[in-house]
This record gives sequence, C-alpha cells and structure tokens, in this order.
Amino acid sequence: MSYAWSLPLAFAEHTTPIRVPRFRCSNTGVVIPTFQDWEALRETLEGILCCRPRPRLLVVIDDNSEDYAPTWLGRMPVIRIWYPGNRGPSFARNVGVRRLRRQGAEWVYFTDTGCLRAPWFFDTIASATSARQCVAVAGPVVGESRSIELDPINSYMTTEGILNPPMGTDGQPQSVVTANALVSMRAVMSVG
Repeated sequence: MSYAWSLPLAFAEHTTPIRVPRFRCSNTGVVIPTFQDWEALRETLEGILCCRPRPRLLVVIDDNSEDYAPTWLGRMPVIRIWYPGNRGPSFARNVGVRRLRRQGAEWVYFTDTGCLRAPWFFDTIASATSARQCVAVAGPVVGESRSIELDPINSYMTTEGILNPPMGTDGQPQSVVTANALVSMRAVMSVG
C-alpha cells in the first residue's frame, strides 16, 4: 500500500507567493547521492526505471573519493556527477539540484540508495500534488532488514521512526525526509 502526505510551507507575509507548476514526470528529475554502495544504487535505479510514468532525468551524485563507477552504470539512462573527495549527502544533493535546474526540471525527487518503490509510486505522488499550493510531498519510509544483527542501523532507524518526519501536535509532518521527498524547484530556490 502507498501513502503520501504533503507538507505545507509557510513563508513570511512579505515573501512573493510561489507559483508551483503542476507535477508531471516529464518535468521532474531525481537526485540520488551514493557513497560506496553500488549494488544498493543499482536496486534503486532499476526500481525507478520500472515506474510508469517515470521521471525524465536521473542524476547520480558519486560522492566517492575515487573516480570509479561500475560498467553497468554507463549503460543506464543516468547523468553521473563525480567530484573529488567525500563531501556528504547534503552537498551531493545540492550538486544534483544545480544540475537539474540547468536541465529545466521543475520538480526534484530526492531518494537514497537502497530505497525501493512500487511501479505506481509517481502516480500516487501526482495525486498528492494536485493542489497547486503544494511545494513538497513525502511518504513514509520503511527500511527492510534481514535481521538486527546483519543490518543494525537500518533496523534501528526503522524501529525508532527516524526514517519518517516528526509529526506536529496537529498531526501534520514538520519536515520531509530526503530518502523519499519530492520538492518544487521553485520552492528549493526560494528558501535557498
């Protein structure tokens, strides 16, 4: 079963309202940072490529110290960006956003390696963004783990709910988790 919730974003009164474009996969790019987890990246990319519809642009940010990528990556319809040194996922996401902006993407879908989704995932997202004032959409993230011994971090993060945003007293999410979030490029540029 798929779920989606949107996070309303309030700007100061003096801020010019953001005119959010309608979400379509044809105006959407995906940013996936990767650090030493090529097989998990492969699973994530194959899952996105099976989605119908699927986003127009896939950008892999290679946050590894060495300029190496497996040969299978070169056969996939992705843009790979590498820079020297390991700078972390937030730096990598910002690099991806800049590239997608130059490519004309109006929406950015952030995901992480190892994240899987159902083939109808982007249809669900399209339904959640039907309101034109929606600037961000996220859904619950559940980590799969064979056992706590084999995958203690994933098990811990799933059990503790760290993979999902904190909820406010009104029952609404207070943030989005970048392992599974779609954000309007205009909103990203507005808040920097």
